[in-house]
Amino acid sequence: SRFDKNGTVYQAVCAGCGSNDDFPTTPGSWSPTNGSPNCNLGVFKFSLGQPVANIGIDGPSTICLGDEAQFINTSIGGTEYLWDFNDGSSNSVEEEPQHVFDLPGTYTVTMVLSDPDACITSDTASVTVVVLPPVVAQVDPVEPVCPGTPIALSASGGTGYLWYPQSGLSDPDSPNTTLVTDTSGTWSVIVSDQCTSDTAFVPIGLFELLGATSGDTTICLGTSTTIAAFGGVTYQWTPATGLSSDTDPTPLASPDTTTTYTVAITTDEGCSLEGQVTVTVFFELPEPTLQDTVICAGDTVRLTTGLAPQYAWDPSPALSPWDVREPAFFPTTTTLFTVSMTNSCGTVRDSVLIEVRSVDAEAWQDTLVCPGVPVPLLAAGSVYYSWSPAAGLSDPESADPIATPSASTTYVVTVSDSIGCSDRDTVRVDLRPWPFVQAGPDTIIDYGDQAILNAIGNGQLSWSLTGTLPAEDPERPRVRPEQTTTYTVTVLDSAGCKNSDVLTVIVNGDLYVPNTFTPNGDGFNDLFGALGKDIAQLSLFVFNRWGLLIWSTNALDGRWDGTYNGVASPVDTYVWKLEATELSGRQREAIGHVNLVR
Repeated sequence: SRFDKNGTVYQAVCAGCGSNDDFPTTPGSWSPTNGSPNCNLGVFKFSLGQPVANIGIDGPSTICLGDEAQFINTSIGGTEYLWDFNDGSSNSVEEEPQHVFDLPGTYTVTMVLSDPDACITSDTASVTVVVLPPVVAQVDPVEPVCPGTPIALSASGGTGYLWYPQSGLSDPDSPNTTLVTDTSGTWSVIVSDQCTSDTAFVPIGLFELLGATSGDTTICLGTSTTIAAFGGVTYQWTPATGLSSDTDPTPLASPDTTTTYTVAITTDEGCSLEGQVTVTVFFELPEPTLQDTVICAGDTVRLTTGLAPQYAWDPSPALSPWDVREPAFFPTTTTLFTVSMTNSCGTVRDSVLIEVRSVDAEAWQDTLVCPGVPVPLLAAGSVYYSWSPAAGLSDPESADPIATPSASTTYVVTVSDSIGCSDRDTVRVDLRPWPFVQAGPDTIIDYGDQAILNAIGNGQLSWSLTGTLPAEDPERPRVRPEQTTTYTVTVLDSAGCKNSDVLTVIVNGDLYVPNTFTPNGDGFNDLFGALGKDIAQLSLFVFNRWGLLIWSTNALDGRWDGTYNGVASPVDTYVWKLEATELSGRQREAIGHVNLVR
């Protein structure tokens, strides 16, 4: 047997002999099973020690008001627990209780551990819980300051801070920040900790700066004027050149050139501001600069007179506005305008004559004509002319072009003068309908035959032809062409309009191939080839007695000179083959022979 200083007794015994598992074990034992075929060492533990209390919190010991605290119990020994939360609430006998504190504060929570069935004394453990109160944002008040003066802002009551609006703040996330602003207003700060947040507001007041200066002014060289600043207690003008005093709020200014004076104003509250006054120096009277001009009727023109601070145009409904250097003029008739220009040296009158020109376009005359008949157009009113559309006109830039429109057309003429004033007028040219005429279909005849030209139309018909045969009806003549010929028929209707159509009389082709030629260079019958009429396409081939192709042509006027590769062919009989297409479309083929004789 053994025992320790805590009074625990350990008794060793043989256990589980013969591979038996009959020795009782408890949770946490070294081995709950018998791992040996022989006897094992078993131990009985008799715990006679005192209980040890130990408690804590599951989580941080600082919690938010209203949050639940979960307590943990890691005590040794004991069977009963008595918890005191130190907030006036009922005690708990749970092993690991949960608790909600109703008020913020610091609480010492205790737990008494005991075992009424053992001859042991109880033990006590404690833990401290901090319950945080809700955040109350606080911000220090700010006294009024001058615009632009840095303002120290300070807030408290939490661990996190965020200021709004953020413009002008040195650090919007800090409890202590600096604000620079030129406007009064209210700034807010959101103060927060790990539990809650709150917002506080601080009004920012700025002293009202009432300082100002007199307006800009003018003088004539050698004179003076009073300039002024007000709203302060002290004044400092720069530059001092030309001033009677550089600290007087209303000094006399007599610069010899245009000067801008800057004044630093200090107010009762110690605020500083600046103002400026420009003194423009005139060296002489205003100089007239207006030049007479010409405009087109309906136009508006802007004219600029001399430089001066004040203008007064004589009242007129044809200009606006009347008190500026460059008004808009819109007279309907030629008008004289007058202006008074004033500066510190005096007043000068200036005037301008605006001549109003107009163009009155005239165009004539509307007409109705037969298609294809030229029509003279006329316009008047000025010196330049432009007709549109230009298609069908002999000269679209002329006052009197000749029009031959392809359809009924309205011509617009723009008439303009040398300065661009213009006007428009129109002329309408309508076309009568084309008279109907039809010459009839093309006709194919053999050589020597005749054809009757049988046209139809809604008027008098006439044919352009010669060599006609006698006919009972001259509008339907008979013809006997020796070759393919195209005939034109013209119709003349009751309005005098003409139209025409054509037909072609196709004469079947005629071919002739000679059977002998003499290429001896005497100029007579030196060449061989086909002769014919109304042949659209032809191919002619010549072969020697052994079937060798020695010459060919694809032209009706192609001729063989009796040579092969530049060498004179021998006297002999040669075979020719011909393939031809007539104008009528008829196909022809022929084979024959030709004698070459020298």
